Amino acid sequence: MKVVKNSELLKRILLCLICIAIIVSITFLLAYLHSILLNKGYEVAARYINEAMPIALLTALLFMAWFVYDQVFSKMKEVELPISIELANSGDKKITFADVVVDDSLKQRLRMVCCNQMTEEMRKMFKNKSINSLGGYILYGPPGNGKTLIARAVAGESNMNFISISGSELIGVYIGHGAHAVRKLFEMAKKYSPCIVFIDEIDAVAPKRSGGFINNSAYHCRESLTQLLTAIDGFESRKDIIVIGATNLIDDIDPALIRPGRLGQKVFVSNPNMKARQKILELYMRDTDTDQKLNLKDIAEKTQGYSGAELEQLVNEAKICAVEQGRSTVNMEDFNRTFQRLSHEGDVVKSFSDVCVQTEETCFVYH
Repeated sequence: MKVVKNSELLKRILLCLICIAIIVSITFLLAYLHSILLNKGYEVAARYINEAMPIALLTALLFMAWFVYDQVFSKMKEVELPISIELANSGDKKITFADVVVDDSLKQRLRMVCCNQMTEEMRKMFKNKSINSLGGYILYGPPGNGKTLIARAVAGESNMNFISISGSELIGVYIGHGAHAVRKLFEMAKKYSPCIVFIDEIDAVAPKRSGGFINNSAYHCRESLTQLLTAIDGFESRKDIIVIGATNLIDDIDPALIRPGRLGQKVFVSNPNMKARQKILELYMRDTDTDQKLNLKDIAEKTQGYSGAELEQLVNEAKICAVEQGRSTVNMEDFNRTFQRLSHEGDVVKSFSDVCVQTEETCFVYH
């Protein structure tokens, strides 16, 4: 979308003020002309001017209203759409499943169906059984576990361009703005196809609809959602554009969006299991001097239920604790103090003694 700069907006406001000055000048001019004609005895001409004055002023005011709307208010809708684009042939390091530790069964399914990486035998079986490739996915689960990285890995594995945007950016402030933003997003997807279209926090633009009273905010969300559903339906026949959404609140999403045929393939991304937690801790401690007695495996076993982001915070706070003590190495005591500090601050409510039962083992770690 076009960006309206402040200087350009000021020019348009100045033009509107000039138009107002012109209308005021015309009013005074007609009034002056009317008085002159009356003084000179041209009453008929003065009467015509008197009758024509309201029509002329109304026409000028209507033109002025249109001009103000066109030059100021309608142009204020033209805000920048913050779309991030990662090109497959840009030469930058691609993120693949080698950079993301994920459950093997999920990794295999994503590679086979989403990334179209399957053996010839499996390809023939798909064709014989008339199995269609799925074009839409929804990644859901607790926050801080790398849903965006998984989507980027899918793009890297598929050698496709990666287009990403936050769902809140697709909600308009003006009537028609949200729908216009969605259309722009998918026009860009066509331009950069084959590509992955990733919408983060998609629950912001797709809340459940109800038949009751609709306030202004809900109206704009519904407008964007309707356009999003239409756009996704338009890509059903295309295999070179895949839409992936991410959310922490899948129960709040409108069922029409996550039904089969749209974003119907649900992928649960849980908190990392013990093995993945150890890898995450090793990753964040990779360039840090540690005490020989520090056992990251022991910390990983005691941090069940932690997300990747919480583990990163834990390691970072432990490093800060070591610096505060004037040491260049991090030891187990730093982690113990960090747990106490975070528990008191309320940032992390888990502790070594907490037990979190996981039924799914999908997890990630970014290298």
